[in-house]
Amino acid sequence: MWKEIGKLILRFTGVVAIAVLILMAVAKSVPFMRYMDGEYAMYRQNADYARKTEAYAAEPDPKTLILGDSRTKAGMIPELLGTNTYNMALGGSTPVETYYIFKEYLEHHAAPEYVLIAFAPSHYEYSGTFWSRTMYFHTMRSEDAMEIFQTAESVGDTEFAKEHYRLHYLMYKFYAPNKYGAALRRSIGEDRFEKNVKMYVECTDAKGQHYFGTAKSITGVVEEAQEKEFHAGTMEKIYMQKLLDLCKEHGCKAIVESMPFSLTSYRLFAQEYKDAYNDYMTELAVANPEVSVYNYFYCYDDTCFGDESHLNASGAEAYSLYIRERYPYAFP
Repeated sequence: MWKEIGKLILRFTGVVAIAVLILMAVAKSVPFMRYMDGEYAMYRQNADYARKTEAYAAEPDPKTLILGDSRTKAGMIPELLGTNTYNMALGGSTPVETYYIFKEYLEHHAAPEYVLIAFAPSHYEYSGTFWSRTMYFHTMRSEDAMEIFQTAESVGDTEFAKEHYRLHYLMYKFYAPNKYGAALRRSIGEDRFEKNVKMYVECTDAKGQHYFGTAKSITGVVEEAQEKEFHAGTMEKIYMQKLLDLCKEHGCKAIVESMPFSLTSYRLFAQEYKDAYNDYMTELAVANPEVSVYNYFYCYDDTCFGDESHLNASGAEAYSLYIRERYPYAFP
């Protein structure tokens, strides 16, 4: 009897293994544009532009490049800033991912004269999307990911080099069903390809810019306003400095800016949080005297926001025109 049970277990294991391999093959063979959510299209478009794929081969390289996260992607409009400007900010990005985005960009483009960098304070503290977006979407080169893991291990970081990170990396790399099965299932009966192509084209036409919130006013509160203290993360500090060093190495004049907060959120900020953020920006400015660093927060009316975090069209217009006036040499 036990021999028969053992045979059944082996057969069942074999069937499961075959099913897993089939799902992995499907996840790999079906283009991501057909089953991923809309943010994949933004990541894909950003990576294609960085690598100057055929779609972008004839485009002139910009004088000013914008780097940052989703607040920057929504809030800086290239057409208002200057015709020779491109917005390569990406949702969820911290200085860690952005360093490699810019590094790869420089391998395929002439170095921009100016690089404007702006991150939400929280993205100087931690990364919430490295695994769920960057690794998930396969937009980072393997050698760059390995370098991140090596750096993270060397400083004892457990966010990028999280527990069993090698296993997680391999599961993403080889399209494991526990990573991609849910997206494949949700895409059944939904034309995600058409939506993703539309998103890709919109980002291309807007030179990388994209709105995340479209409300005419908000009442909610951004995550940072609910925190008591600001603590720059070790990995984020290391890579912010590497990003500025990369700018300097290629002769790019770097500008570090801040994205606005809504009035509702700003009123709730703990003074300790604002002071600690100011201290970190000041520290960055002292260590990099050639870099223009704005070390505090902007406060815009609630009607300028499409959601708690992101500027809407009117807010982005106001902020973009302000930035152009503040840095006329970067946005002639």
